[in-house]
Amino acid sequence: MGQATKATDGLFQGKYRLGQVLRQDASTVAYEAEHTTIERPVEVRVLVEGVPIEGAAATRLGREARAAIAHRNIQSIIDTGKDADGRPFAVYEAIRGRPLRALLAEGSEPMPLPRALAIVVQLLEGLDALHKAGITHRAVGPDCVFVEDVRSGAVLVKLTGFVDAVFHNEKVAPAPIGTLTTPYVAPEFQAGQGTAPPLDVYSAGVLAREVLTGSVDGSMDSLPDEVRRAVDRATAVSPEERFPSAELFLQSLALVERGRPRRASRTSIDSGDRLAEDLAYLQRRRTTQLRKRDPSGPSTVPLRTVLLVVESVYKLTGAGRWVKFTQRMPEVETILPGAAGLEQFVKVGVPMDLFRRLLTTADEFLGRGDLVTTTALGEAIAAKGLAGFAPDLTEPETPMQFVQAFPTIWGRLARQGVATVIDARAGAARIAISEQSSPSLEFGAWVSGFVRGFLLRSGAIGVEVAMPASQALGDRADVFGLTWRQ
Repeated sequence: MGQATKATDGLFQGKYRLGQVLRQDASTVAYEAEHTTIERPVEVRVLVEGVPIEGAAATRLGREARAAIAHRNIQSIIDTGKDADGRPFAVYEAIRGRPLRALLAEGSEPMPLPRALAIVVQLLEGLDALHKAGITHRAVGPDCVFVEDVRSGAVLVKLTGFVDAVFHNEKVAPAPIGTLTTPYVAPEFQAGQGTAPPLDVYSAGVLAREVLTGSVDGSMDSLPDEVRRAVDRATAVSPEERFPSAELFLQSLALVERGRPRRASRTSIDSGDRLAEDLAYLQRRRTTQLRKRDPSGPSTVPLRTVLLVVESVYKLTGAGRWVKFTQRMPEVETILPGAAGLEQFVKVGVPMDLFRRLLTTADEFLGRGDLVTTTALGEAIAAKGLAGFAPDLTEPETPMQFVQAFPTIWGRLARQGVATVIDARAGAARIAISEQSSPSLEFGAWVSGFVRGFLLRSGAIGVEVAMPASQALGDRADVFGLTWRQ
């Protein structure tokens, strides 16, 4: 067993009184200790005797200390240096709580929802601080999360174990030393890829499911919709479909933390309109956003596309109600044939913000402001085929032809962002729109309706469109999951 070198007064580094060994591995040993100057319990970690003081183990000890940033939900670093023999050491605040794994093993029933959510939320708060500091943990699991009961049911969560942490400014990430076969490890990390925060989001999502249900694959049917959807999103196989950071996962759970959670409604989701459910969830999630987006550049919609939407709105309102519609949105008159300055719209397109306001006004005027009318307007454009806005393109004859052509079609629908096909197979596909300078949930809803309409037009039946992600809410992209039959 390794032994930390003590001075003649029995104190390590002249101020730490070492106690029993807390744990030890092949390269480091951790001691329970007391900081005698301030009379506070601490944890001292040093290299095991015989381990090279300039080798990989010493480097890992230093990296681990660098990653332990100051935050109430992270085991903070107090001191670092080298002992009398030149071996590096690190001193951390003492952990008073118990490992989450031990708490999970205690009972046969899941924790009460408020307690479980409090643990998950504090874990995410720690990860959020870590991600904002440019660090990915890469080893989140029940052994590195400690829970302390502090007062009348309240808890304090501490995240530890930064041995595999990676810094985002590193050109080459070190190989992990922990096992990659646990259920908490993201699929891409198991394949030796990825260092970004979605790795931690996946791990936290699996851990959240375990805390909430009692098992890493437990049923979430009885949980509030917002919780179930957030966990499903966090544990998506594809990193593109996950929350890009712990912050957005945290904000989604704030829907429940702030009260008024919707109880589970699996029946309505399974038998109803998945797209409408997704859009309703995204609208609720929008209320939790902490910052407004700052678009990085101009984006427009071709005038021909916008006029097709205006035509659809006019048909739905009728001549009499159209007057009232224009009173609610006077600027719609500026994009009608004969309007002054129309040549500019012909040349560069209609500003995305104006198009978004058109969709929003129509959704509120003709519907209930729940984006259902917005998706219907997208379907109406698709029903006209490519001849309405891209007559030079070949009309897709099958659903798969439409999916494969979508990146090209996108260039005619809007002048912003990049459309990609994530994957496609018989009867299913996932497409994404990323790098938008002016993303909006309304525009994403309209596109989802367009996609659904075009799949129907190309001969598909039983079409289902899901929209689990929206770049307007801080996600990496608008993601659309498609399924159909022929």
